[in-house]
Amino acid sequence: MELKPVEDKIDEVKRMFSHSTEKAEELYANFDKLKVISDEAIVKAERTKKSILPAWKYIKIFYEMINDYMDGKYLSISKKEIIPIIAAFVYFVSPVDVFPDYIPAFGYLDDAFVIGLVGSITKDTVDKYQKSKRLKKA
Repeated sequence: MELKPVEDKIDEVKRMFSHSTEKAEELYANFDKLKVISDEAIVKAERTKKSILPAWKYIKIFYEMINDYMDGKYLSISKKEIIPIIAAFVYFVSPVDVFPDYIPAFGYLDDAFVIGLVGSITKDTVDKYQKSKRLKKA
């Protein structure tokens, strides 16, 4: 088996994430399907926590955000802000991966990378969400 250069793998992740973003656009207003994806993501994350540890905190926050959004508890998020978060979950639960999940040590590398990347690009959105949660508790 020939290993692809790193650039090819990055291009593959980009293509797959682009497809996940298209799917996220479809799920944005379909809460029944979005709930399924969200629940699948948290179950997979709990099952694979050791393999995705750096991304775990983002998955928990994204799960809470999506569910609070669907429940009407958090409406201060725009479509533009939530689509990448939904897309990260779509990518994470997809059975098609750049590094298939069954490959020891590498199987969740692309999943954790995508979740972490989305976590970094949505930092302001996540911070705003967490601040609103703290204010509601106070």
